Amino acid sequence: MTTDHISTAKGEILRKAAGKGKATAPKMAAAPRPQVQPAAASTSLPKASGIPLADILAVKDLVGRLGAGPLHTLIDAFAK
Repeated sequence: MTTDHISTAKGEILRKAAGKGKATAPKMAAAPRPQVQPAAASTSLPKASGIPLADILAVKDLVGRLGAGPLHTLIDAFAK
């Protein structure tokens, strides 16, 4: 046993006794997917302004959760 080994072992023992043992990084859970709040429909916007990103993301979320077919049915129901 070398003096370096003894010194290292002594330091580890003292750190553990003081409650300062090797700290491990806390495991991070997967971040929950943020809920996209659809923007309120506004009829005052000109047609050339495009579709807001929040609305596009809301539609993408709906397609992911419901599927394209049921979403088409829903859109058709509101279009009538």
